[in-house]
Amino acid sequence: MRALYACCVISIAAACSGAPPSLDQIGERYVRAALSLAQHEPDLVEAWRGGEALIPGPRVPVADIVADLQRLQRGIDQHSNDVGGAPEKARIDYLDHQLRALDFAASRLLGRTTSVDEQARDEFGLAFSHPDADAVKRTLDEIARLLPGSGRLADRVTAFRRATTIPSDRKQAVMQIALDACREAVAPVIDLPNDEGVTLRFHKNMPWDAFARYAGEHHTTIEVNDDGPIDVSRALRLACHEGYAGHHVQHLLVDRVFGERRWPELQLTPGFGRHLLFMEGAAEVGTDLALPTSRRAALYRERLFPAASLDPKDIQALVRLEELLPALLPVVTEVGRQYLETRITQEQAIERLSSDALISNPQATLAFIERRRARALVYGEGRRVIYSMMAAQSLDSLRDLFKHASAVQ
Repeated sequence: MRALYACCVISIAAACSGAPPSLDQIGERYVRAALSLAQHEPDLVEAWRGGEALIPGPRVPVADIVADLQRLQRGIDQHSNDVGGAPEKARIDYLDHQLRALDFAASRLLGRTTSVDEQARDEFGLAFSHPDADAVKRTLDEIARLLPGSGRLADRVTAFRRATTIPSDRKQAVMQIALDACREAVAPVIDLPNDEGVTLRFHKNMPWDAFARYAGEHHTTIEVNDDGPIDVSRALRLACHEGYAGHHVQHLLVDRVFGERRWPELQLTPGFGRHLLFMEGAAEVGTDLALPTSRRAALYRERLFPAASLDPKDIQALVRLEELLPALLPVVTEVGRQYLETRITQEQAIERLSSDALISNPQATLAFIERRRARALVYGEGRRVIYSMMAAQSLDSLRDLFKHASAVQ
């Protein structure tokens, strides 16, 4: 109650003086509002690294949080015309996007009913893409030629992946090799701190395939779900997405550009808003670009397949399959939208995710979409957005996004 009272005092004082609260005050109150709302919806906050001072006490009603969010929005609107340097403008833009997204999340907790398209617009500032039916068909036809056989294409893809499953007793070793390889690929392009590092751990009963938990001081712990089998391709993609040039490297780059300012909002890892869209999209793009086709094939042949005691005969087909599958991501978005809007049934959605998007576990994917709604679709959609922002499809260009305002938008 004392913390909430302090926020109200700041708001009243600012209103009486005619001046908005400072950006530091808005940043702190944004953090407190996000942490307070996460007491009602835990998925909203993935991590908080800023200490105990801003952690809220007992839960307060969502309506009270909304009232403070509205005051904060008025404050950030007053700052929007400030003339400042690029970092200050980036901070205002970031807080504006995130406050609007948090207000959207709060409104849903208060009973607002929205379509998934409205969520994409209001929370992410995004209009969903639509699949090109001809492009999808061409991709499926090429995969069918790549993996000939008489059964369903989805079943052939699943069987192909199953043949590259890492034995349980080799998961840790193979994942570590994959992580090291991702780092080796990124280090010549992105200047990594001498003291940076990643710790790899496996856990049971995780809600995610993997999670990168940044501890600060250039160190991240990557937690990997150990509930089921992992194939070599998935292991490499997780290592890049969570590590290099994914989330671990993102934290390092943001720390380098903005760390000295100690903005409280950047100590929070939100599971909502433009931040989520940007960071997940950038991690997907970093995974695409870290290891191009020829280098990836050599990595499989020389290190990963031997470490997993797997037959290397299908490596070229695996690499080509990895190149083709991203073209089917718009199908996942479309099926998710149609299912959430009750235009197709659960059975139809599962069938399309399997047959048209070639998702290996469509039931789990659909459950994730049902739980996270538009937030479950930021991986493919964010990937599209990030590529549209880049000067070229290269790690250099991805790195450069983090040198200016985009790093916190």
